[in-house]
Amino acid sequence: MNAATTIHIKDSVDEIRFIQLTDLFISPENVRVVSTTKEDDKKLLASLKTQGLLQNLVVIESSEKLGKFEVIAGGRRFAALTILNQQGDIPDTYQVFCKVKARSVATAVSLSENIKASMHPADEFLAYQKLSDQGKSEKQIASEFGTSTNNVKKLLKLASVAPDLIAQFRDGKMSLECVMAFSVTENHEKQLSCWKDLNRSNMYPHAIRTYLLKESISDDDEEVKFVGLKTYRQAGGAVSTDLFQNKSYCLDMKLLSELVQEKLNAEASTLAQEGWKWIETSKEGHRVSHSLIKLQAEYDKVPKKLLSELAEIEVKLKELEELDGDDWNDQHQDQFDQLDQRRDELLIEKENFRAFTKEQKSQSGCIVTFNYEGKLLILRGLVKKEDLDKTRSSSNTGGELEAPEQTNCESSALIMDLKTYHAQSAQAELLNHPDLAYDLMVFSMACSILNVEGLNRSILDLSIRPQHFQAININETKAAKLIDDYETQVNTSWAAYESQGDQFIAFRALSIEDKTKIMTFCIARCMSASPNKESSSLSKTITHSMNFSMNEYWVATYENYFSRVKRDQLLQIGQETICEDFLAINEKAKKGDLARLLDESTTTKGWLPDLFR
Repeated sequence: MNAATTIHIKDSVDEIRFIQLTDLFISPENVRVVSTTKEDDKKLLASLKTQGLLQNLVVIESSEKLGKFEVIAGGRRFAALTILNQQGDIPDTYQVFCKVKARSVATAVSLSENIKASMHPADEFLAYQKLSDQGKSEKQIASEFGTSTNNVKKLLKLASVAPDLIAQFRDGKMSLECVMAFSVTENHEKQLSCWKDLNRSNMYPHAIRTYLLKESISDDDEEVKFVGLKTYRQAGGAVSTDLFQNKSYCLDMKLLSELVQEKLNAEASTLAQEGWKWIETSKEGHRVSHSLIKLQAEYDKVPKKLLSELAEIEVKLKELEELDGDDWNDQHQDQFDQLDQRRDELLIEKENFRAFTKEQKSQSGCIVTFNYEGKLLILRGLVKKEDLDKTRSSSNTGGELEAPEQTNCESSALIMDLKTYHAQSAQAELLNHPDLAYDLMVFSMACSILNVEGLNRSILDLSIRPQHFQAININETKAAKLIDDYETQVNTSWAAYESQGDQFIAFRALSIEDKTKIMTFCIARCMSASPNKESSSLSKTITHSMNFSMNEYWVATYENYFSRVKRDQLLQIGQETICEDFLAINEKAKKGDLARLLDESTTTKGWLPDLFR
């Protein structure tokens, strides 16, 4: 054992000595009771194993065990040394650097040892950066400090933020979450411009990411999914990675657009032998076909056995339907349900025998595009308006034309509800545009009062009656909640006065902000914006000015849509949003099961009926 060094401090004696590991044990006087996390313990073990004991333990002589010492401070280090001993990394004779204290000050010393200032996060991630600058790999740093490689990556990412911004973080002028947001780019100039341009009140993570990534596309975008992030990288595309939100962003928009077009062109070239009049590519998905007419493919070589069974079922169903109500029983109902289900199965099977004729192909074309999930989508049998008359006049085209915005799959009641959802959502959106609400109010008054030729009635009801909506679950929509929340923020203190004159005096005393909020709410609640193609140009202009999208406010559910349309429409929606094999996979599924399947699917959440598109 090494010679001890003695230092005299007041009434106690601090003796520095090396003590054998097996002569030490944890003292009851140690004040630390709550244990640290496993992750912290792992880091400590790694440090002791690679760096050795950098800080001494504090001990007192045991009053009961001769030659033994109680550890009153440094219990975690002692426990870690014990584990290393058990693992065979250090021997029983390992000499531990200790400071021996008098028993009378044991508790005070233990408490002082355990009161430590937390290391500022900036100090931590900049220290990791120094290790990286010294040539150590992320894996080496992780092993040395008992942490994960991913955690090291994140800390080094934080260290890559502009020094001036890290200084702002040290001064408490921004949160750690904001530093994380700034790390989405390594361009310090862009980071500092963001700090300068964003108002301090808007300095929050989402705003920072939006500013820094406004010229990029997330890896969950359909274009990126269609091309593939790997393909984009291999083509030399720059990528910014947000380690804290597990997202990557494509920064080279031109390259991404070129790759999308290249893939579309390659897929289009494979259709050249099918005989279509024209083949085009698009990045618009199903939306691109809304202005076109779709031909119905002809049945071709349908098996006689299938047609015969269908005919027999139709006869039996008709016989059951003609039964008198008094004669109808449970057995008849079961028979009807079985026949009805079998008919649906056969009709689905019959659809597999549809094919476009040569004449149809000579008058129509196809569009190569992709859906919301970035999956290839080929829309066949589309007729352009200029070719429509030729198609109709041809005696051999076969098949029926489908209107681009056909709604016969939706009942009148459902269409009325959809219009109501749209009107309510437009009101909720207008709450975000007080300037537009003011202009609409003055414009509407002018249309109603000014005696000027050419002015027509506005979409604003100047009789000042709020719109009251009636539709399934109309009070549970996001729009309803936003309207209700906004109303609670409106200052109505002026209404407490008894006379209308006093109310007006109090109203005039309100701030401009309060009056603007009241005006915006009232105008919004009086507006009715229709989604119809035939709706007024003013209605279209207002919704366009708000950059209004029903996706923000309405989601198709079992109650408000899927349970209210026909089975064929449900299959079409599933084919469009879930997978291209949806029809084949679910050809035997019942309507109710299909409706619930679409309701539960996450991929249908962005889907909208034609009326909203």
